[in-house]
Amino acid sequence: MQASLRGFQNPKIDEITRCFGQFSQEWEAILKDSYDEELRAAVNSIVGNRHKIAHGESVSLTFSSLQQYYEGAKKVIAILQRTCQV
Repeated sequence: MQASLRGFQNPKIDEITRCFGQFSQEWEAILKDSYDEELRAAVNSIVGNRHKIAHGESVSLTFSSLQQYYEGAKKVIAILQRTCQV
């Protein structure tokens, strides 16, 4: 388990789900059913834009879109927390 987490940096939503699946297949199934397209897009956009910025590429983020991504990411974190408490 520790070896698989070593390279776990800036994961997109599917990688997060797979990681939780290594702890429990039930958690993985719950998570797959819990994300709607908006939440998937929020997390994946944060990661994608972070990569572009880190590599010096241009990004066209507005405060509104960034705020929307942030709210989506907070919802995903709440889902992850609830899932771990099952």
